[in-house]
Amino acid sequence: MNSSKSSFNLGRVFEILNARQEPKIIESYSVTQTTLEQIFVQLAGEDEDLSSDQDQNNEQIVEKID
Repeated sequence: MNSSKSSFNLGRVFEILNARQEPKIIESYSVTQTTLEQIFVQLAGEDEDLSSDQDQNNEQIVEKID
């Protein structure tokens, strides 16, 4: 299996989590697949943040012009 720098080994993730359960560092855990809705909400939030930053920059430019 080819792996890229951004990929990870899911089996290794479970191995690490299970190892942390033994000394009670982690009591319980769950892994779920990201839904399209979650991705959309995250992207929409990032777009909103960028839009807000742009609005603030525009206001600062207008203040400097006045």
